[in-house]
Order: sequence, then structure tokens, then C-alpha cells
Amino acid sequence: MLVEFIQQSELAQILRQSVWLYPLINTAHIIGFALLLGAAVPLDLRLLGCWPSVPLALLVKVLRPVMITGLAAALLFGVLLFVTSPADYLNSRVFLIKILLISFALFNALMLNRSPLWRLALSENSWGARVKLQALFSMILWLSAVFLGRFIAYR
Repeated sequence: MLVEFIQQSELAQILRQSVWLYPLINTAHIIGFALLLGAAVPLDLRLLGCWPSVPLALLVKVLRPVMITGLAAALLFGVLLFVTSPADYLNSRVFLIKILLISFALFNALMLNRSPLWRLALSENSWGARVKLQALFSMILWLSAVFLGRFIAYR
């Protein structure tokens, strides 16, 4: 079975046996999420009406690369954490809900970025209730995923 293969892999054994490697990877995973949330939350708050004098396009130009970097780091190091105990993670409802929330958050971001309303918001610094709802949904999803990730660590 694939789960057993992953769990018995040399990489998984190295990660489980190392005194320093697992904590470093866990720290990098948390830093990735910190970058992601540190960029996503201010952008979502701007969409919800905070800092109206700050042009949305400027904020997006600054924060989007931070979000992408944070997401890439969180995913990469999250996969490495998963490799250490895939069966345990897959048997954890909390982990599965976290993955579901992350999937919804990514889908929400993709739909917002492909929306004509998003292009209008960037060009005119104006948007409607649908964009605000997606921003609120984004914050709730990302913050919930982080909460569940920390909850996993203490169970």
C-alpha cells in the first residue's frame, strides 16, 4: 500500500530519527503559513473596507508574492511532515478537515482572481458584496486551517 511505502521510506525514517530535522521542517511549515496569513489577512481586510486610501493594486503587487512564497513553503514542508506518519495523519479527522479547508481557500482565491469583478476592483479600486464575501470567507478558511494545524500538534 502507498501509505506503508511512504511511512517506511528512507526519507520518512531520516525525518523521524533526526533530532533537529523534524523541528526545523515544522518551523519552516509554520513560517510558510505565517507568510501566507501575514499577506492574505491584510489583503482580505482591505477588500472588507480597511485602509480605503491604499490602492488595492499596490497592495496586491506587494502581498501576492509573499502569499505565493508562504503557500509554497507551507505546502512543501507540510508534505515533509506528512511523510513522517502518513497513516496517523490520514486517520485524523482534524487533519482531513484542515486539508479540506485549505482546498476551499485555494479554490476561493482562484475563483476571485479569475473573476471579472477582481479585474474591476484592481483597476477602479471598487468592488461589491461578492468580493467582500469572498474576502471574509478567505480569512475564515485560512485562520481555521492554521488553528486546526496547531490543534493537530497538541493531540
